[in-house]
Amino acid sequence: MLLTVALAALLMLCGISAYPLNGDEYGSILAARHIGLSWNAYIYFVFMKLWARPGSSDIWLRIPSALFGILTTVAMYKIGNKIVGRRSAFAAGVLTATSPFLIYHSQQFRFYSFFIFATSLFIIATIYLVEHKKSILSITMSLLSGLVLILSHFFGFLAVVTQLVTTLLISRPHKSRWRSMVLGSAILFMLLLGSFIPGARHRIWQFVQVHTEASGPSEPVMAPLSLVHFVKVVWAIYIFASGYNLYPFSNIFLSAFLSIEICLIFFLCVKGMITAKNRWSLMPFIYMTVLVGIFIVSDPVFGKLSGGIAPRHAAFIWPAFIIAIVLGLSTVTKRYFYIMLCALIMLNGVSLWSRWTRQWSYDSSPDYRFAGRFALSRVISKTAILYDGRSEGPIDFYFPADIPRIRLWGYARQEDISALLRYKRIIVVTNDYRSDMRQAFNKFLKKIEKWFTGADCRVEYPLFEYIFERDKIEKDGYPVDEKTGQIYQPLDIYGLEFQDLRLPVDIKIDDSSLKVVGAFMLPDLEGACELSIPLANPSSCSYVRLLSNVVGLDGLADGQQVAEMAVEDKNGEITVFPLRLGMETQDWSKPAQFGSSLKRVYKWHKRIAFVGYHHYPEAWRDFQAGIYSAAFKMPPRRDIYKIRFRYTAPKGILYIWGLAIK
Repeated sequence: MLLTVALAALLMLCGISAYPLNGDEYGSILAARHIGLSWNAYIYFVFMKLWARPGSSDIWLRIPSALFGILTTVAMYKIGNKIVGRRSAFAAGVLTATSPFLIYHSQQFRFYSFFIFATSLFIIATIYLVEHKKSILSITMSLLSGLVLILSHFFGFLAVVTQLVTTLLISRPHKSRWRSMVLGSAILFMLLLGSFIPGARHRIWQFVQVHTEASGPSEPVMAPLSLVHFVKVVWAIYIFASGYNLYPFSNIFLSAFLSIEICLIFFLCVKGMITAKNRWSLMPFIYMTVLVGIFIVSDPVFGKLSGGIAPRHAAFIWPAFIIAIVLGLSTVTKRYFYIMLCALIMLNGVSLWSRWTRQWSYDSSPDYRFAGRFALSRVISKTAILYDGRSEGPIDFYFPADIPRIRLWGYARQEDISALLRYKRIIVVTNDYRSDMRQAFNKFLKKIEKWFTGADCRVEYPLFEYIFERDKIEKDGYPVDEKTGQIYQPLDIYGLEFQDLRLPVDIKIDDSSLKVVGAFMLPDLEGACELSIPLANPSSCSYVRLLSNVVGLDGLADGQQVAEMAVEDKNGEITVFPLRLGMETQDWSKPAQFGSSLKRVYKWHKRIAFVGYHHYPEAWRDFQAGIYSAAFKMPPRRDIYKIRFRYTAPKGILYIWGLAIK
């Protein structure tokens, strides 16, 4: 056991500060400062309030989670030893110590590592209660560990009920095991179905809002049951097995490796629950039934409060998942036991390597450490930071404290921005992907266009950092870069479709280079299909360069016109260019047509997006997305005054990433 504990300590602490604090961790800081702000994980935040007194660095705040992860390894070792034997105890300890799922939560300032530890502690307490002669000590330990579990998470009560039902049914004769499985599963599933009762749903909805600070409407809003909820069950099991940092479709070799590993895990879990001559094999079956119930019952009922239930909310299922694997390993010979165990450890190692090398992350948390350094590097005299509510915590933690900070929301609601005109540069920081918030921020960006020009950016979705320079006088149009001919175009806070795209990017086309710092969209979030871009000064040119793509076309054929670009000179003469698929613009998922002057000048890997209730039409697709360049030759001796875009297709959204005149 000492070796497994040492291994757990090494892995739980290795790279504990590699990732900056993420969104929920800033909520933990507030909850620890203001006890009673949320009753979710109350006991954890009481402890963290005391812990945080000596220091508040991200490493210091995360160490308790690592300690709970190490203690979970000890508990799981004891569980394996108690229900099977010493060899299974070793397997349980090693799989726990190397688990990417547990390590991920053990390196966060959140209560999920504590939740998992409390679950494993209650399981071992009830095992001792059943396997040994009942005593005051064993009963007291069960009661205390059950109370701790209830106070560790909102689903703590469900975790206690699940284990109590399991314990009561396991106490029945072995010959009635199958009947016990069905009975236990039915009892727990009926308990979850009770949340569909209107009166009960309303009360639970209010309880969740009050005690977890979840945002949402005051009345219950149910989401229709769909295939997505069943897919989320499978996805949760995948996360339990491989963690949050192993993207399954990175390449064909990884996909093949994962397929073999998942089949092995499925085989061991089923074998452990069905053929293991152990009465505790009933436990994983009941827990897995609860997992299904959480995603097909609780998620439709309560997911609207938090954007959907995620695997971390069902973390109390994870110990039973490990127990199922250990029971499966106990049914094979010693030789195959170690071969299969090594294969499972290999999966954990591949996932941990992906985490340490920052290849991919399920939660897509922005790097606010780098964002703070980026902001600091752009500071001049009279610089201010404008921020939204969701970025306030990260800015307090990582951004320079001596830069004036202004809440963005006040200016998003009012027309008067005169107070901002005292600054030579403003850094706009927003971290909100919700449509209503994006719409408000886009309105603000349009308000400041007369006085400020977007000069630089850093986008790591959903974090946007836009740098705006103060103009000397109020301008009536958009300036043009004298060297590159690039127009400083309007900017929008775009949607989740582009969460894998990192900006800025420099795109070299022929003899010029354009810098992509953002895009504007048509139709916009208010439904407007037309946008005019007047130039600050009329400029002569021989052609107009356009960087664009189209999202959400859903089957429109190449050659079909989706928009038009009208170029007006200072004399009022207008030249209209059609924007046709495959010719002047293109669906973001398709290559440019062979023989066309259209070129795909930038591409990135658009991955499957696990975005819950913020689902968009192409979220489940994996492909190489692109930005496309087209050049439009202008009639001679024309001084361009204005460029107007109008979207004409019945569906889809046109994104303009760059405009230049030469």
